[in-house]
Amino acid sequence: MVRIRLYAAVVLGMALMLMLPTPIPGSAQSNMASNPLCPGEAVLYNPGNGEDIVVPSGFKVSVFARDLNFPTGIAFRGSGEHFQVYVLESGHGLPSRCNDETKWPGGTFASDNPFTPDILVFDQEGNPIAGPLAKPTAGGRGRGRAALLRG
Repeated sequence: MVRIRLYAAVVLGMALMLMLPTPIPGSAQSNMASNPLCPGEAVLYNPGNGEDIVVPSGFKVSVFARDLNFPTGIAFRGSGEHFQVYVLESGHGLPSRCNDETKWPGGTFASDNPFTPDILVFDQEGNPIAGPLAKPTAGGRGRGRAALLRG
């Protein structure tokens, strides 16, 4: 009887040890997001499909576009069956050392600076069709301005 209890305790102990934190496997690392301005501060990124959003009965949540960079404005152009969606990304969010547009490699006016605002354009299915538009430039006119005005 004592031997069976000891054996059960050893098996239980080994099972609990297997549950201890372990290094993240390669497949799980793909959900990690990081910011080059704050190395070592990677976070788990899992936007999901809106399943954590609570809506009243009869309504549903669906994903139209994902991986946006702090979206702050939206506009629609077209008809109910064929339209475009313009999304303003602030890029900056709350002020901090980790999202300072002046510290981005290439500087404030680099075309790939994620900490400056821009506009993305999507079709009615959520597919990107233009952008980023209106990225700040040293001349103050904004990159992609002509494309934005042409529509």
